[in-house]
Amino acid sequence: MKAIINKFFFYMKFVLFFIALFLTLYIVLKMNIRINNGLCNIICIFIPYFFLLLFFALNMFNNNNKTNNNIFLNITSSFVFFVNIFVCLRAIYDKNMLLNKVYSSSINFTFFNDYLAFNNIMFYGLILAFLFFMFSGNNDN
Repeated sequence: MKAIINKFFFYMKFVLFFIALFLTLYIVLKMNIRINNGLCNIICIFIPYFFLLLFFALNMFNNNNKTNNNIFLNITSSFVFFVNIFVCLRAIYDKNMLLNKVYSSSINFTFFNDYLAFNNIMFYGLILAFLFFMFSGNNDN
């Protein structure tokens, strides 16, 4: 049963990662178009995504069982990406937020911008967890 749950969350973290990446990209591009900002400012937002994608690729190509078969890391990664997707969808579709009615925009950029700091904290925590499990000597799950 543990192996089935682990494989489910292992594949789910990739699906959720790409959904979270594209939703965040959509909101950030719309936000920069609205405030007439350049694209150079969004690089800071996508640095953790790049590092996570790099660690995903390293673990897949090296067949690192310490991270691929770690149920804690797979469930945590899936939940972090799910939270990111939930916040992105709430910023886009929640019409009962006050600033959506005031600015009459389709996306609540203030809500999403306030979330970005917590997003970076969660993603950098995942990066540290990947580093920890990649270089740990013990293969216990």
